[in-house]
Amino acid sequence: MPTINGDVRTAFNNGTRLDAAISNAKIKAYFDSKTLAALPAGDDVAMFADLPKNGRIVDVILDHVALGANTSLKVGDSADDDRYIGSTASDAAGVKRLDQIAGRQYKLGTDADGKDLGIRVKNSGTASASGEIKLTMLVAQV
Repeated sequence: MPTINGDVRTAFNNGTRLDAAISNAKIKAYFDSKTLAALPAGDDVAMFADLPKNGRIVDVILDHVALGANTSLKVGDSADDDRYIGSTASDAAGVKRLDQIAGRQYKLGTDADGKDLGIRVKNSGTASASGEIKLTMLVAQV
């Protein structure tokens, strides 16, 4: 039976220099939180100010209290508003984790104008959201 290698293993076997955030990284956790006071549907909250350019996303965790009927949250950035967590109901308290393949191992700073460095939590529901949200991001960086 033939062995099939992943992309990183194939690159390594071919002598390609690996991105340091893949081959020799440290995982750093970034935390932010906000108590929402009637965040209107369609509006978002800017989170984090100092994510490292060239870091790679390992995981994104969104914790929230019950934010009200007909509210939903998604997590992304200014370039892609659901890069990390797709729209999910937030009428009951919960914990959501990175569920979008495009966000897993995403290399920060890839967007030419830096819009992917501004992480946002968006109310994608049809009613205002009120209550506490907490966001944790695990980022591999050198």
